[in-house]
Amino acid sequence: CRILAINLTSSSIGDEGAKYICEALRHENCKLTQLDMCDNNIGEEGAKYIYEALSYENCKLTQLDISFNNIGDEGAKYIGEALRHENCKLTR
Repeated sequence: CRILAINLTSSSIGDEGAKYICEALRHENCKLTQLDMCDNNIGEEGAKYIYEALSYENCKLTQLDISFNNIGDEGAKYIGEALRHENCKLTR
């Protein structure tokens, strides 16, 4: 199976769901390049999982939407760090 894009908008996955999605993104066989996790009640903890995934060299994401979540200031710092990481491939 070669899924390249997933739209999880308003799926109520929260931090726990973000954790599992981000663990999958780190897998060497994951081909996902586009992920929409908009409006999912993701908080600071979820933002940390996103940071970890984006910083991992196997992560192939080039597009990520995490708008309308509640990541707060600390979560925004995690995302900022991920964007600066050499392994992050996001373009939008």
